Amino acid sequence: MAREQRKLAAILAADVVGYSRLMGRDESGTLAGLLEHRKERLEPALARYGGWSSSPAMAPWSSSPALDALSAAIEFQQAVADTNQERPETERIVFRLGLHLGDLIVDGDDLYGDGVNVAARLEGEAPPGGIIVSRAIREAVERYPSERSEGSERRATGRSQRQPYHHPAQRFAVTIRLYALSGSRT
Repeated sequence: MAREQRKLAAILAADVVGYSRLMGRDESGTLAGLLEHRKERLEPALARYGGWSSSPAMAPWSSSPALDALSAAIEFQQAVADTNQERPETERIVFRLGLHLGDLIVDGDDLYGDGVNVAARLEGEAPPGGIIVSRAIREAVERYPSERSEGSERRATGRSQRQPYHHPAQRFAVTIRLYALSGSRT
């Protein structure tokens, strides 16, 4: 049996808010919107910061992972918010993101392991348009105060209450100051 390939990586989990409602209303339009967000906003943000997409909902980083992953997540959420300003509210696609620094098993383009589970649980607790990060991400990012992403701040939100899980993960919200296209704060 081949040896498992393990990596320490920052793992970004993403979910579409109201996905079932959007698909029930307009499958083709929703799929087109999702693919547009992925191609025009997510993949360029990942590429700029050294991440890669293993699936539509998961992206890992393996070099300077925490800061780069958080920067890409903030850039992606900002780009989605800017794009959504131009769309009717019923057609807006909004994401929740969870970000964790942990161990994972890589099998081709598939990712497995506890780190993936934690990122997915954090994503489920993020507010629409928001990002929740684990303590591991927060501590890694806090080591570089001069490098923090502009236009964001972090605050503790407490321990995750989602069950069942063998150890609760402390989570932190990332508050993104969104800017309108004109450059004013919204």
